[in-house]
Amino acid sequence: RVSQISQVALHLVDAFIHIIHTVPKLLDALLGLIILQISGSSGRRLYSCFRRMVSRFGAGQLKLCQPLLPAQPRSSERPEDGGLGVAQSSRPTADAAMPEIGLECARLLCYSAAMQISRTKEELRAALAPVRGSRIVLVPTMGALHEGHASLLRQARELAGDDGCVVASVFLNPVQFDNASDLATYPQAPEHDLAVCESCGTDVVFMPTPDVMYCPDRSISIEENWLSTVLCGARRPGHFAGVCLVVTKLFNLVQPTDAVFGKKDYQQLAILRRLVRDLDIPVQLHGAEIVREADGLALSSRNVRLSPEHRSAAPLIYRSLTAAREAYQSGCPASTLCTQVTAALESIPGARVDYVELVDAETLHELKDEHRTALLAVAAYFGDVRLIDNIELTRA
Repeated sequence: RVSQISQVALHLVDAFIHIIHTVPKLLDALLGLIILQISGSSGRRLYSCFRRMVSRFGAGQLKLCQPLLPAQPRSSERPEDGGLGVAQSSRPTADAAMPEIGLECARLLCYSAAMQISRTKEELRAALAPVRGSRIVLVPTMGALHEGHASLLRQARELAGDDGCVVASVFLNPVQFDNASDLATYPQAPEHDLAVCESCGTDVVFMPTPDVMYCPDRSISIEENWLSTVLCGARRPGHFAGVCLVVTKLFNLVQPTDAVFGKKDYQQLAILRRLVRDLDIPVQLHGAEIVREADGLALSSRNVRLSPEHRSAAPLIYRSLTAAREAYQSGCPASTLCTQVTAALESIPGARVDYVELVDAETLHELKDEHRTALLAVAAYFGDVRLIDNIELTRA
């Protein structure tokens, strides 16, 4: 009889162990919430993170990550490998600050730091539902991400803070291309893009296809009719209408509180500010400074298409701009500045100047008051690759 009781007890123990192995760390995670008394995140965010953890466990996709908490300022985290640091995580690690009890459960719980990928509008809305009411910062991109994009994502992470959500869209928008060959040759690297987003602390990545973003019989367009009539807009018909359409759709889908755009596309940022103002879209836009290579070339996804010879010559664009800034601050008349810059660009081997214009930085039209901030904007072709750059100018 004692032997039978022992066998039953052993079976019960085996069953218990089996249950523990079947539901790894789940109870420990619950205990960890109490033990660690995690600070720096709202109860709502913790709840949504835990709910997402359980749902993914049920799907067999439970993922162990480095601890998210205690929170550290993400803005201070920079890759230390000299590049994008895509192999490194920008999630804070704080093993030393955590008690031994519950450390493993914290790793499990902080799977919540794992980035979500949404490929449909429905998936995107579901991913963002738990964080509605928090600060949501959007970074729209067309993919082929580089350090310039990474800087936008890091700025977004800083704006969102630990309680907010950073959303990156990776979508090669066909509607904004006025040149079919440019669209066909635009670089795409989705796995690399995801790695960059992950390394910069992105929470949600939206990666739709054109069929997801646009109905086949779409018949609505959005056009801006003043700022888009000059510079790139004058030479790329329909481009900014396509930009306004896709960004408006992204604003409607994500409903961000903030959005970050780079100043390399200075005209685009000015037009989107006007879009937000005139259509009363409740989002605050933030402009990020241009990120450059060590030799001064503005980072662009199109740079990879430059031939070695053109890549060596392209940094001379920025040198021409910085020389113009010095001349302008020294009193060079605005009327002669463009002539000097055009001559400098035309002397660059392989360069074909598209435009050189000095305009009011706010209106993008003629600079009528030289006491206002001016924008010197240029575009040039190297082979079939079109590069743009700009620099803000003020009188000394």
